[in-house]
Amino acid sequence: MKKIIFIAGAKRAYPRNSNAIKMLEKNFEVKEITSMAGSYFKRLPLLAIRFLFARKNVDAIYAGWLGHPFVIMAKLLTRRPIIFDVFVSLYDTICLERKAVSRDSLLGRFIFWIDKISCKWSDIIIVDTEQNADFFVQTFGVSPNKIRVFYVCADGVLFKPGNEKKEKKFVVGFYGSFIPAQGVEYIIRAAKILEDQPDILFKLLGSGRDLLGAKDLAKRLGLNNVEFISNFVPIEKLPDFISNADIGLGLFGVVEKTRRAVPNKAYEAVACRKPVISADTKAMREIFQDKYDILFCRAGDPQDLADKIVLLKNDEKLRNTIAENGYRTFQRVCDFDSRVKQLTGFVLESVK
Repeated sequence: MKKIIFIAGAKRAYPRNSNAIKMLEKNFEVKEITSMAGSYFKRLPLLAIRFLFARKNVDAIYAGWLGHPFVIMAKLLTRRPIIFDVFVSLYDTICLERKAVSRDSLLGRFIFWIDKISCKWSDIIIVDTEQNADFFVQTFGVSPNKIRVFYVCADGVLFKPGNEKKEKKFVVGFYGSFIPAQGVEYIIRAAKILEDQPDILFKLLGSGRDLLGAKDLAKRLGLNNVEFISNFVPIEKLPDFISNADIGLGLFGVVEKTRRAVPNKAYEAVACRKPVISADTKAMREIFQDKYDILFCRAGDPQDLADKIVLLKNDEKLRNTIAENGYRTFQRVCDFDSRVKQLTGFVLESVK
């Protein structure tokens, strides 16, 4: 059995990492180097030290989410093949989507460089959608021959149908980070449009840089049909939140990143056999079909989102059909054994 190191800057509990570890352990002896320290910058030196001692006598290095520094270390300190689950671009997230750092600043240029060099020095690069694969080719000059697409999916053991809905109102549920790609502003404005329907309740779970702005917007609009749940909820509790909703919401932002992503929550909701509404994008159409296993609306359009919510609310048959077909799509796309085989293939093709 071949030996590999799995190392990641993000916590092990992050679904992209935990799912990969579980799959890799099916066919490889995995030396796991992860940390649960709260801060990335606290984790980084601890992980680096452990890597220095573990790097010998392995067949390959698998760098998980936020593994950029370890790709560079592996390239400089070993001659082992490197599989890098870059997942999504740091430059895209920090500089283009959130605009937290100017793309032309020294820090912005460094973030661009670390994305580019870690991809250049990897033998296999893994991303989450075909649209993101195109982004890496066009933005960083990555060879398309070394990019592999591995969908996010969800843990089908944790996320599954069955839990009873407790809320009596018709619940439209959103959870995630309050960042531009999510388009929470448009969800709140859709709630304003539907405020004359008192049986509809919007529940928004999560935190992030735009949370205070979202709460302020709801307050200025005088909404009493929006409930914010800002407390931290461990992933094990998310199926309860999903099950207590009638509709799950995806992404609605108008930034480019929205057009390239299929979010965890879309997979998780369909895994729980819930209908999902999300912006119509090329990335979403890699997986889903409108009015078959999802309902699409226009990105950044609160009126269209409100109309689609009312459509599902008033048409129970359509709601159930989309939910059932979405569940079948999840079973097909996210079949665990198939994904194990796919990920195993990525590693084996790098090990000559």
